[in-house]
Amino acid sequence: MNAINETWAGIVMAAGSGTRMGTDIMKPLHRLSGRPLIEYPLRALMAAGIDSPIVLRDSKEDLVNALAHLDLKFLIQNVKDGTGGALAPILDGLPGNIKNIIVVNADTPFVTDQSIVEVVKEHLNTSAVFSFLVSEEDSHNDRGVVVFNETRQPTKIEENYLDNDDSDDKYLVNVGVYCINIDWLKTSFDKLTLQDNGEKYITELLDLAVDDGSTISYALVGDENESLGVNTLIDLAQAEKIQRVGILNKLMLSGIIIEDPGSTYVEDTVEVGKNTVIRPGTFLRGETIIGANCDIGPNTEVTDSSISDQCRVWNSIIEQSVLDSTVTVGPYSHIRPESHLSAGVKVGNFSEIKASELGENVTMSHFGYAGDASIGDNVNLGAGMVTCNYDGANKHRTEIGEGAFIGSDTMLVAPLKVGSGAITGAGSVVINDVASGETVAGVPARVSENNE
Repeated sequence: MNAINETWAGIVMAAGSGTRMGTDIMKPLHRLSGRPLIEYPLRALMAAGIDSPIVLRDSKEDLVNALAHLDLKFLIQNVKDGTGGALAPILDGLPGNIKNIIVVNADTPFVTDQSIVEVVKEHLNTSAVFSFLVSEEDSHNDRGVVVFNETRQPTKIEENYLDNDDSDDKYLVNVGVYCINIDWLKTSFDKLTLQDNGEKYITELLDLAVDDGSTISYALVGDENESLGVNTLIDLAQAEKIQRVGILNKLMLSGIIIEDPGSTYVEDTVEVGKNTVIRPGTFLRGETIIGANCDIGPNTEVTDSSISDQCRVWNSIIEQSVLDSTVTVGPYSHIRPESHLSAGVKVGNFSEIKASELGENVTMSHFGYAGDASIGDNVNLGAGMVTCNYDGANKHRTEIGEGAFIGSDTMLVAPLKVGSGAITGAGSVVINDVASGETVAGVPARVSENNE
């Protein structure tokens, strides 16, 4: 039975300034493998059994907007008085049925739901008022170190720990996950010390529990990576590397062939089907789905797109588009947003497609541009074909019927309709609609005398 029930609340601390990141982006919203940094601890809380976690934020709406896709509640910390001071709006905003809270730092992306459940169990089993997660490591790397007394009871979390050079002992470092009994917190909060920098620290609750003889407990994380806190862009890059290795390993164990993991980048939000090959220099980003038995890369970027089974894409870019099965794209082509390539489409080298629908088995083997176009099945688009969709003020659509043959270097000046089975001669500039079965050629294009 899950130890976490309706008497528990989960809070992610996200109101800090994050000035050490050195950017104008607030730290919780820096991206880690396609998701905001804060989304990882939030998902860990939800997986552990917390419904509708609480985000403690500043007065700006950035977090509310960025996390609108999740079922969350928000509290505001108006005064920048540290993690200890943050407990005041939390106490004021909690429902009356809450007996314990889990507090997680927003910058700890690798904390797992299993570790959260373990510290909760330890908290309940010992009837502790304050419990926390620790990691056993060879170096503390300027993180808070847990100090013990002679009976191995924790007495302090020391932020500026001085090493004992004669000791070979491992360090137990603070991870930044705490379980706190609400009744005890209400009586202890006012005892937190206001530091010279104007902040109060949540870790001082350990000192207060020692002072009043209350029970304290802790639990070990399952993996030392869980203790990684992201405070700088260097930390973020380290986290990205750890996350990337985990994602690629998971894919390979599920039957996806990755030729060179060192040069392959797949975000946490991406899905890939079995037997697909991902070649070096490939970036799969955002809400991307790759089907089975595909061949993706090398040197390919796919963002927020759906690619069905048995497609081949190499040395190309796909953005916010849909490729049905057995589509081939590349090399050196660009499928821009809102495009849909139906089954069997072939887009060859140096071609660009934007906001267009290509029917089944359309061939665009050589350089060209199709923008704002609807193209029927079995159409051949010759080398250098361009839909002239922009008149300097507005975009216009081109419609090409099934089975049409568009000759090399044809300029289709939109708005324009080319009927089924129609043909345009090489080098034509088509400014008038072409009826089904007609052949046009010239500048401007005229109906061929050979039309019957």
